[in-house]
Amino acid sequence: MPTHPGVNPLFDMKHFPLAERQPIMRLAQQFYITRAARPVQMSSNSSYRSFLMRPSDGMSAVLNVEREIVALFANYETFEARTLNAFDKVYEQFDDIRVDRSLRFLISLDQNIENTIRHYLAQNPEYPVVVPLRFSDFRSPNDDFIFNAIRRNYLIRDLFGYQSPLKQEYYFFGRAQLLEGVIDLHKSGQNSGLFGLRKSGKTSTIYALQRRAKKSECRTVVIDCQDPAVHARRYASLLELIVVTIRKQLNLKDIEVDIGQNPAQVSQNFRMLMNDALSTAGCDVLLIFDEIENISPKTAASPHWRSGDDTLLFWQTARSYFQSSTKHRLTFCFVGTNPHLFKRQNFAT
Repeated sequence: MPTHPGVNPLFDMKHFPLAERQPIMRLAQQFYITRAARPVQMSSNSSYRSFLMRPSDGMSAVLNVEREIVALFANYETFEARTLNAFDKVYEQFDDIRVDRSLRFLISLDQNIENTIRHYLAQNPEYPVVVPLRFSDFRSPNDDFIFNAIRRNYLIRDLFGYQSPLKQEYYFFGRAQLLEGVIDLHKSGQNSGLFGLRKSGKTSTIYALQRRAKKSECRTVVIDCQDPAVHARRYASLLELIVVTIRKQLNLKDIEVDIGQNPAQVSQNFRMLMNDALSTAGCDVLLIFDEIENISPKTAASPHWRSGDDTLLFWQTARSYFQSSTKHRLTFCFVGTNPHLFKRQNFAT
C-alpha cells in the first residue's frame, strides 16, 4: 500500500457529493485515500458517508499511526452524540487489522464541533481520539489547518492516569501474549494465575480477557472476591452463588440451588449441579476469581475465610470437581495482589 499522499485510482469519487469532494482532495495532500465505505443510515433522516485514508510517512510520524483511519462526514449543522455511533457501523464493514480504531476524523457542518467534541471526550475519557474538522476549514488557502487541528485534539493519553479499569480495547496495549496464554491454558484444561501490584492493570486485563475469550468462543465468569456479597458468604453459600452465576451466564433456566451444609453433601451436590449446567450448555467455562486474597487464609476480608475452615473446604470441593472426569470442564484463573493462598502447604498439591 502506498504511503505517499494521493488518491487510490480505484477510489470512486462519484459516490460523494461535490461538497464532500473538496475535503477529500485536501486530505489527499497529507493522506493516501484508500477506499470508500458504504453510507450508514442511523435513522430515517440521518445518513453518513465516510472513507478510509492511510497516513503519509510524515503524517504517520506525527500521529504514530500506520494503519488506515476512518474519516466521517456529518452534514448537519448541529452535532449530536449519536453521530459517533456511525463510526461503529463503518468499522463493521472493515473487519480487518488494517483499520485503526483508536483515532478517527469527523468532518462536520457544526461550527462549534471542536468544543463539542472536547466536552464529549472529557465526559467519556475512554472514547477514541476524535479529530474534528469543519467543512469551512477546507476553504483555507494553506494546509496548516489540518496539522493545527491534529495538534489541538490529538492528545497523547496518559494510560496510567485512568482512575478506573479500562473497559474498552482502544487503549489496552502490550498484553496480547498474556491473554492468549490464559485462554490456551483454559482450552487445554489447565488453571492460571495473574498477580501484580495494585493499579498495575489487573482488572483492565480481566476485561480484555473477557473480550478476547468471547472472540475465541470461550465462556468466562468473573467472581469479584472483594465484594461483600462474595467474601461475607460461607464456603457452601459461595459455591451456590457460583452455580447460580454460571447458569445465568450460560442463559440456563433459573433453578433453586441448595447444596446443603455437610461437607460431603456440599461436594456431591456441587458436582451434580455443575455437571448439569455445563452439559446442558455444552461448553467449558473459565471461572475468574478477582481479588483472590479476599477469600484466602490470613489475607481474607472476612474472619471465616481468614482463619476458619472455609478456605480449605471451598478449595477441596473446587479441586475435587476440577479433577473429576467430565466431558465439559471448569477451569480457574486466579487474579490478585497476593499469591499467599498457593504458598500454603495445604494448597500446594
